Amino acid sequence: MEYKFKLHSKGVPERLWILEHELYTLKQRFAFKYSGPADVHFEVSGAKADPVASKGLFELEMNNVPAFEPEELMPPQGDYKPVVRFYHGPQEGASSFFWSMQATGLSAMFNRIIGENKEIRNAAMEASQSAHEPEEVLRRLYARAQQVRNLSYEHERTEAELKKEELKENKNALDVLKHGYGTREDITIFFVALARAAGFTANVVMTTDRTESLFPRNHSYPGYYESIIAAVRLNSREMYLDPGTRFCPFGLVRWFRTASPALELRGAGGTFFDVPAADQEKAIMLRQAQLTLAPDGKLTGTITVRYEAGEALEHRLMALGSDEAGRKTAMADELKQWLPEGANVALQDSSNWELADQPLLGTFAIEIPNYASVAGKKLVVPTSLFQTRQKTAFQAAERKYPVYFPYAFSEFDVVIIELPEGMAVENFPTAIEAKLPFAEYRNSSKMAENRIVTTRSLLLKQYFFATEKYGSIKDFFGQVKTGDEAHAVLQPLVAAGK
Repeated sequence: MEYKFKLHSKGVPERLWILEHELYTLKQRFAFKYSGPADVHFEVSGAKADPVASKGLFELEMNNVPAFEPEELMPPQGDYKPVVRFYHGPQEGASSFFWSMQATGLSAMFNRIIGENKEIRNAAMEASQSAHEPEEVLRRLYARAQQVRNLSYEHERTEAELKKEELKENKNALDVLKHGYGTREDITIFFVALARAAGFTANVVMTTDRTESLFPRNHSYPGYYESIIAAVRLNSREMYLDPGTRFCPFGLVRWFRTASPALELRGAGGTFFDVPAADQEKAIMLRQAQLTLAPDGKLTGTITVRYEAGEALEHRLMALGSDEAGRKTAMADELKQWLPEGANVALQDSSNWELADQPLLGTFAIEIPNYASVAGKKLVVPTSLFQTRQKTAFQAAERKYPVYFPYAFSEFDVVIIELPEGMAVENFPTAIEAKLPFAEYRNSSKMAENRIVTTRSLLLKQYFFATEKYGSIKDFFGQVKTGDEAHAVLQPLVAAGK
């Protein structure tokens, strides 16, 4: 297989060559042609490649290039693939002067767009009337901004569609108020304008996106700061808010804009910092199962799943563009992934899809044939219904790349299994508890009348683990696997009384 392509750009191009790919490459050749007065230089990471430079051109030829071999739960692959990265002009990332000039220009631009006018002040007063505490005022302003129709989460329109719908470009915050619609960035700017009009110190924050890369602070390419959130001073503390993301509740920033470098535009300049990572309380999933076990080992009943904060946000955004049938299928498929093979799942009800400040709920009917194993007159019953989402990530003895979760999270489960008539528990699995600085796990079972009640909690408090920490995280999830695979043994009551 042989292919070639060219990239042409009137502005600043992506400026990198990725040297390893999914397949072994017999031969590859790169060429980067540029023009203009600016100097261009490069740096190579992860390889011994040495591009050849001539006037206006860089070239590189490589033979017998191995395939890149990713690992499960690793950071964005682009950070670990060998690359050649080009720079125009001076080493921008190392130049405080460069970033000072960038921040000054950006700050002036956003201050001009935000503006200061009577209509915005009136809108802020109207939205926050009868609110007395600063946080309540800010919440109402946030809600007002999110009432604006968010075009970024609708289908992409053609020029003809924009003309037909008479959708005009927003040039400033006042236009957003007048039009009643805007992009994600427009809505964020509108919120900052409302907050300033209400007397808050509020600024635009330019953020990076760590779905593609974990950027170092002061990264040299300004284009990586491609998204914006808001920073607001509330009672002497800085709050970071994401009003332009549809369904994003007050106090939450979507995960890939957290724990990542950002530039807050203040006054006539800017300040670099890292947007704080969200803790495990910002992404919660609660699952409760009411089940009945038949003598032949079949398990039937209902499961209620409750998604809160970041978990609810991600599910709502993934469902955009789907109808009710599509949402049903997606939720049922997700639940199937947590259950033993062969489970039958049907979504009975779901609610709060449009309510950003409420948990997202789903209720399912399930049936699992052969959930319990028949051993003579006894039944061997798994006490933890749900299988860990990380069941295959920690099988290797060693690891080349760090372990990376998108965000910290919490899982809480209650599984109630009603036993077949005439059966009793012969023995329970031993309760397991593992507590480390970065994670906690508890799993225990008990009898309540004729029911096995199992409670389980898994809290992951950080998202990134360097390779030297692999042994610790592997041991922890080994205990999670042991707890999740625990069994109780049932036997007939007559046998139990002997």
